[in-house]
Formats: sequence, structure tokens, C-alpha cells
Amino acid sequence: MKDKQVMTREKKYEIRNGKELTEKEYVAYLEGMAYGIWMQKYAVEGDGHSKMSDPLYIDPKQLNDVYSYVFDFIDGGRHHSFKSLKEIEEALIEETKKLARFYRTGEME
Repeated sequence: MKDKQVMTREKKYEIRNGKELTEKEYVAYLEGMAYGIWMQKYAVEGDGHSKMSDPLYIDPKQLNDVYSYVFDFIDGGRHHSFKSLKEIEEALIEETKKLARFYRTGEME
């Protein structure tokens, strides 16, 4: 008897313009987004705390322990708890808004 191949459908995450990503792709997208935001922060603030590595590390199996040297997010510190990948994306957008406010006002939060 031959082994049956089991086809599984990976969950897809929809991002802008209706583009769908797998979980692995979405994590890479978010980590890349974080790196881009960090590059903007670095241009403004410099790297006074040697935060050059790991702007954001996400293990999708452990969203209660998302690691970042760069972003304090809502809870501060280096380890952050999120309920979903979408919530991480929203937190990164908030970081971008903080930078935009800095560019307008000259005050960093």
C-alpha cells in the first residue's frame, strides 16, 4: 500500500493591497518592516545603546515572548507579549507614527 500524501493548506495572512502571505512570510515581512523602522530611528537617534542587532525577533509559536532591543512598544522592556501577528504589525505602525511626530515636532517620545 502506498503512502498517501496529505495536502494541508497553510493559513494565509492578508496584508496591504490584498496580498496574501504564509505565516513564515508574514513573520519575515514584519521583521523586515521593523528593520526599516529601526533604520529611520537610527538616523534620528543614533545607536547610543548598541541596539544594532535584532530590531525584532518573532517566533510565531510564542507570541507572548516577542523580542526587541529597539522597540519598547506598549509594555516597555525587551520582551513583549502579543495576541497575534496583526497586533505586532499595528504596534510597528505606531512606532512609525512616533517617528513622524518627531519629524514634525522635534520631540521624541
